[in-house]
Amino acid sequence: MSMNSIQELNKLWHIVGMCMKNEMYSGKYTNILEISILELSILEVIEQYPLCMMKKISDMLHLPKSTLTNAIKRLEEKGYVKKKHNTSDKRAYSLELTEKGFQAQQEHRNIEISIFQEFLQPLNIQEIDIFIKLFSKAVNGLDK
Repeated sequence: MSMNSIQELNKLWHIVGMCMKNEMYSGKYTNILEISILELSILEVIEQYPLCMMKKISDMLHLPKSTLTNAIKRLEEKGYVKKKHNTSDKRAYSLELTEKGFQAQQEHRNIEISIFQEFLQPLNIQEIDIFIKLFSKAVNGLDK
């Protein structure tokens, strides 16, 4: 793999990231302005896995327990998540989104849809299929 390829990918990756950031702070999305990217990722996991435990989030996002604990505390203080205590083990709790958390997740999805539609718009159906297959192959290679 050439350094030119890596530099080009880096440039393109940052352009997409800036597009996401610009859309996020465009003024159309008021429920997520006070949330970090890490906190958005946590909300997404909680939405995908209702009543999940901290361990599940930590494993999925590859976060140390201390980082996750602090982020959950901030999300709880801001009213995006709430803890639900386990009836059989009073020390354990799961997490669920509040209405504000669900609204933030909807905005998060809307941002991604907006950017990804714009991103894929210049491609035809075959090119989109090829891109998705190649991108999936590259991303799946990260786990090895």
